[in-house]
Amino acid sequence: MVKLVAYDTYLRRRIDQGMPAFGTCTGMILLAKEIIGSDQPRIGVMDISVQRNSFGRQIDSCETEIVIPALSHPR
Repeated sequence: MVKLVAYDTYLRRRIDQGMPAFGTCTGMILLAKEIIGSDQPRIGVMDISVQRNSFGRQIDSCETEIVIPALSHPR
């Protein structure tokens, strides 16, 4: 998917130029140098190995609305 919009080249260049990068979930998979048990495309700039979650696909995850008072009203 990232290749479809050419973000892989842009992100790799920016990270190589020193831009900090942090990824969680799909972002971590995308940045990892190794995805255990997969040869899916990745940017591969973070010296980590990851394994896709074994609990099922994202559709099986939970989503709910929460209220965070400190973020609810501008000061």
